Amino acid sequence: MKVDNLKAMIEVLTAHTGVLIVKADQQGAEQPPLPYGQYKVTSPHIKGRGRGHITQYTEAETEYERLTTQPLMVISFSFFHTDEDSSRELAVLAHGWFQFAGALYFVDEGTAIAHIGNVENRTTHIVDHYDYRHGFDVQILSEHHIDRVMEWIEKANITQGGN
Repeated sequence: MKVDNLKAMIEVLTAHTGVLIVKADQQGAEQPPLPYGQYKVTSPHIKGRGRGHITQYTEAETEYERLTTQPLMVISFSFFHTDEDSSRELAVLAHGWFQFAGALYFVDEGTAIAHIGNVENRTTHIVDHYDYRHGFDVQILSEHHIDRVMEWIEKANITQGGN
């Protein structure tokens, strides 16, 4: 999944949940006010089965070969709130978007949900308070293309000979 597609998906999920969803582990970023969501691409490219599919095409009189594969991307989501119940409800709302409400979004984008993990309690104790969060992981399947210019042998001299 390309970066622009990922950002667009986060925007749609933000609208569905009604809370800001930010990228995790950003140097110097300030923590947003509660409630909010956080995402992290934990595995950006997991090779799929097989070797992919090779096709040829022409563009501007140049011949190309294209390898098409379907790698998985794993995205981890966590939702923070003022208490455990509220963070769980927010995570379940987001989980439902991937499970059903957002299904048509993925069809339109040419991607698919391969697996949605369970909503889990990710609450942590930090010195004198709790950081209430619940979350889940999503595996997204999308097409990946690698192109190269095809090289042709224009002329070959073939001579009769032995080994």
